[in-house]
Amino acid sequence: MEKEKQNNQEQWLKAFVDREEDFDYEAFCEMMRSPDNEDLREEFERVRRLTVLEADKAKMWKQVQSRMNKNSRYRVKRYLKYAAIIVAFVLAGGTWWMVKENPEEIISVELSETSMLSPGTPKAYILFSSGQRMDLTTTEHDTMIMEKGMQVRVGSSGKISYIPGDSGSILKQEIVYNTIVVPRGGEYKLELADGTLVWLNSDSELRYPVKFAGSQRDVWLKGEGYFEVSKNPEKPFRVVVDDMIVKVLGTSFNINAYKDRGNILTTLVSGKVDIQDMSGKSLVVMSPNQQVDFRHGKISSVQEVDITRFVSWIDGKFYFNDMTLENIMSQLQRWYDIEVFFVDEELKSYPFTGVIRRDFTAGQIFEIIEKTTRVKFNVRGKCVTVNHK
Repeated sequence: MEKEKQNNQEQWLKAFVDREEDFDYEAFCEMMRSPDNEDLREEFERVRRLTVLEADKAKMWKQVQSRMNKNSRYRVKRYLKYAAIIVAFVLAGGTWWMVKENPEEIISVELSETSMLSPGTPKAYILFSSGQRMDLTTTEHDTMIMEKGMQVRVGSSGKISYIPGDSGSILKQEIVYNTIVVPRGGEYKLELADGTLVWLNSDSELRYPVKFAGSQRDVWLKGEGYFEVSKNPEKPFRVVVDDMIVKVLGTSFNINAYKDRGNILTTLVSGKVDIQDMSGKSLVVMSPNQQVDFRHGKISSVQEVDITRFVSWIDGKFYFNDMTLENIMSQLQRWYDIEVFFVDEELKSYPFTGVIRRDFTAGQIFEIIEKTTRVKFNVRGKCVTVNHK
């Protein structure tokens, strides 16, 4: 049965790689979203972000098939080493569309029933060290549960408090770590034990100690997070992301470290941060309005940026500045919990510029893009295909 399942998944992936004319995106989408096919999703996430030269398709498929035979769970290294190209296709004069604050002003947008995909909402859950899970979406404010002899309280502000119980001495005996997970289609704001505020974007995780002990405050981030760090010069705050460390004393900054990007973008809003490698060696000290691009274990660039583009999500806005459809759809995929397929690789490089509220439905955004570019969206459930008009 397992072999039959693997063979079936291989056939679907090969059909996608070959861009077969009659490829059934909707059926593939439904199969990939099944909890039983998590392994297929993981492999697909790697495959679909490659724009492969025709001559390299056979080579890429051979590597995919080899990994699948070795490990049915597909937990393997990323294969970004394979040759890829980006087709430079720019619409004449580019595209600009500004969506104002009042949704009524978008009078030209007609919504279709199939495009009514709701935006993300505040939702997350905590994974305790004991393995227990608490859903923060349905948990009433000031709800308390027990963890390692402590009471865990979730306040109305999102602050997660850990109150020692009769066995409160456990806090002195060991460092207890919890993980807050924000799924696709969600976001969450929380307050750590030291007063630091953290905004987590869709498909992100933060591992943190229930109490900061020792000479520094360490947390571990996956995905994207915005931090307003409580000042404590005697105990620096550090965010560990893959093979990079961001060390701060008290400041505001954003880190985007989604795996599909292949890099880590750190954008400083205020204060100063020190970008370090895993040995603690300082690589660069950032100043406000600077952004560091970290990839392959080293700094790729340091530049001045318009920080609004990179932190607008915490204010409920998408900020697309001459952004490719591939990058735009990557953001929308996480926020609306959808699956996106480009029928033609050329479409990925289409540019779009605009500021759009995150509480709009996906259908509203799709129709805005359709009216200002030469693309069209086909929506079936959670499956979205992007094609030429």
